[in-house]
Amino acid sequence: AGLYDELVEVATEAGVVLAPLAIVRGAVRIGLTADEMSALLGPDPMPKIGSRDLARVIADRASGALTVSGALAIARLAGLPLIVTGGLGGVQRGAGDVSADLVELTRGSTAVVCAGFKPFLDAAATRERLASLGVPIYGIGTTAIPALMTNDSGTNADAAVADAAAAADILAIQHR
Repeated sequence: AGLYDELVEVATEAGVVLAPLAIVRGAVRIGLTADEMSALLGPDPMPKIGSRDLARVIADRASGALTVSGALAIARLAGLPLIVTGGLGGVQRGAGDVSADLVELTRGSTAVVCAGFKPFLDAAATRERLASLGVPIYGIGTTAIPALMTNDSGTNADAAVADAAAAADILAIQHR
């Protein structure tokens, strides 16, 4: 079994239902079949679809994996309170380009659980942009914001929460 199968097993044992998001032949999919997941994770890379691309990809009846912004847009329309991803986009070092992930975070109340900022980003500028957009950042058991594959990006969250249950409490209050 691959990593995805292992994650499904762990999540299922914990009572969590994983529902990967994608566009499959022009249809928004929340939860994928084994064949669809294999195609998504297969050796031939699928195009990544951001929030700005959704209408075109659906109209073209195309398929693709979702970026964080694309997943947030779909989750918002479907009423999903939470998505999970690897790394969050942000402000590029030097160039100042800003990921659509940050803008999409302001368009609804869907929370993102992630392993931190993508490591090639300007963490301090990304943190500042999120603060200016009114997007809170919480660390579970830490104030350090990770950078995907490292525990500390050099910038801090707004606050640390004790555990996942405390984070869930905050999420529930934000979604009232």
